[in-house]
Amino acid sequence: MPEFSFPALSHFVYENDFLVFSGTYVTVLYLVYFPLGILAPSLRPWAAVMSISFHLGIGLLMG
Repeated sequence: MPEFSFPALSHFVYENDFLVFSGTYVTVLYLVYFPLGILAPSLRPWAAVMSISFHLGIGLLMG
């Protein structure tokens, strides 16, 4: 949908198969391993960084 896109960046990402593939798999891995990341104290900073990056990516790519 044109309302939810960042013209310069979104087109580049959506047309690049590798970025779509890697972004999809990183998102799935993050969501699957998130409970482990919250329960293990040594993994909490990584879970927080991934969560912030995930939401920043959504904000940038969806305008």
